[in-house]
Amino acid sequence: MIKKSLIFIFLSLFALPATVPAGWQSPVFIDSTEYITYPQIEARNDSIYVMWDGYFIRSLDGGATWRDFCRLAVDGGIESDALKIEGDSITAILQSNMPPGPIERLYFSSDFGLTWQGPRQTWGYGSYANLSACRRGTSIYQAVIETYIDDRGEVLFVKSDDFGLTWPYPRTIHWYDQPGYPNIYKFFDKIFILSEVGYQGSLHLFTIQLLTSTDEGGSWTNRDSLTPPVSIWDLGMDASTDGRIAFVYDDWWPDDPGGEDSSRVYISVSSDSGSTWSSPIDISDTTFANRKPHLAMSGDTIAACWFSNRGFILRRSHDLGLTWQDVEIISANSGIGDIDWSNGKLHAVYLGAYNGGAGLFYRCWEPDEQAVGDGVLPTALSLSPNYPNPFNSHTTISFSLAKPGDVALEIFDILGRRVETLHQGRLAAGEYSVKWDAGEAPSGVYFYRLRAGDTEQTRRMLLVK
Repeated sequence: MIKKSLIFIFLSLFALPATVPAGWQSPVFIDSTEYITYPQIEARNDSIYVMWDGYFIRSLDGGATWRDFCRLAVDGGIESDALKIEGDSITAILQSNMPPGPIERLYFSSDFGLTWQGPRQTWGYGSYANLSACRRGTSIYQAVIETYIDDRGEVLFVKSDDFGLTWPYPRTIHWYDQPGYPNIYKFFDKIFILSEVGYQGSLHLFTIQLLTSTDEGGSWTNRDSLTPPVSIWDLGMDASTDGRIAFVYDDWWPDDPGGEDSSRVYISVSSDSGSTWSSPIDISDTTFANRKPHLAMSGDTIAACWFSNRGFILRRSHDLGLTWQDVEIISANSGIGDIDWSNGKLHAVYLGAYNGGAGLFYRCWEPDEQAVGDGVLPTALSLSPNYPNPFNSHTTISFSLAKPGDVALEIFDILGRRVETLHQGRLAAGEYSVKWDAGEAPSGVYFYRLRAGDTEQTRRMLLVK
């Protein structure tokens, strides 16, 4: 028998889609700020994580309330930062500008931002160095561009395989005339270094160059001039699955005859893991002051955001950039921000006016409807991530059975002691959800195990009270 405190649901093969409110939810105020760098957002189901100017905060209830505010860096001004979730851990990468030059520091959290380890210094610094880093697993990948008095520069690559504790000496992988800031990413088991490079000796024109490695940095291929000669202000890259990837940039021209800076936002997409790219697509709606573009991808859906003289702007494409919906103004008279897809929802964080100063705000966009069941029997035993995770007292565990049989679903603490049995008995083939009420269980890491016949699967979850 299942306890009365639990909700046990068999999802019928004929279940109808459940509708949810469509469109943008009302803005949620996070914190007042003297903003310097990009805000960064990462979302996993209803858990939202935000970082800006070395500060970190999280929400475990879909952005309704915010908690566990902390500052990761206190020395030197933060010039740029990056936030990334992988598995059950978070990496924060902060760059500060301190003599003799910029320094990057790494912070790690294995409990979804409740506590942090660090800082650990990355390799390389100097008055003429531009740095960028990303992470996959225990490996930290770093691109460094060292420029010299004659405006030539070398691109260096270095990788640490122990969360940044030790670094080998980097090696030069390419030389450029007038190289700009590097942007390094890891998608589809490939490393991408995206940067702007001076065009034929011009002091104002650049093209976007792409270096790619398929062997963990052992060898590199170079793609020159992915864009026509432009004056680039900023750029970024993201990928979804099955080789779909895109980059976005703004084409900035100062002192336009119209009296304002002229800038447009462009995006280029690839469906073959970056081997070929579309021509840049202009997705901006006005000429003036389009700056700081970001993008996020989920399947064939792309969302791009940027800051303009109209406010915080967003456009969406659901066919890998072929067609685009009309421009949305998420917030008028607001500053730069960031976006992320999770669980079919688009999450946004941005700078806006607050009490005569500046504040950080969160908004969420939901589609018109979400399907609960599609009428097809499962083809294999599957244990899904619990939702939400981390959670406060209640969480839902979902699983599917390809055939009827005896099933056990159990909860264990970090020492391997069984805390509770959620189900023990025979079930028909289909999809199921169980709600666990943690009750008086203390905060910490727990494991839930699904056993059906001779097969079992186990996942990890975090209870935070």
